Amino acid sequence: MDLRALEHFVAVADHGSITRAALAQHLTQPALSQHVRRLEAQLGVVLLRRTPAGVEPTPAGTELAAHARGLLAAERELRGAMDGHAAALRGLVRVAWTAGDDEGLAEALAAFATAHPGVRLTATALRTVELDDALRRGAIDLAVRGGPADEPSPADATTLREVPLELLVAADDPLAAQGAGAEVAALAGRPFVLAE
Repeated sequence: MDLRALEHFVAVADHGSITRAALAQHLTQPALSQHVRRLEAQLGVVLLRRTPAGVEPTPAGTELAAHARGLLAAERELRGAMDGHAAALRGLVRVAWTAGDDEGLAEALAAFATAHPGVRLTATALRTVELDDALRRGAIDLAVRGGPADEPSPADATTLREVPLELLVAADDPLAAQGAGAEVAALAGRPFVLAE
């Protein structure tokens, strides 16, 4: 079994979608589907079943994903140990972010990739709930998301920057009269638009 094929399969299992997994793995959807079909043929079992929401692992797929995560983690650990002997920075870093929280991220990732050509970066945008879940499961290594500094996080969190929020309301809205003194509590029960 090829470790890359296992990595691709785990991405599909984690994302619940061949399309999202293909984006995260920097593959086309047909190429990723072919990897999964080849893996199924190799193992002689069906690993995924289609659902109205996407795909989900079969019992065999769930078991394979659990074992594959262990193998992939062991491979990363082994590569890290060998990189220590080679005094090199190599490997894979899986980064994800939430919509609206990616300001400056592309430039930072490009600079990192230039400074560390031995490191392969994968990057994808996820919803906040997907991001936290992916971090908890170990499907990503680094998450960039908005939220207050005291908001619970599934991992160690570091504040990168403070970003003020702006409230836009119609000129005749009662909140307009409050100007900069408007409190967040005044929004309770009111509909509003989020980036997600």
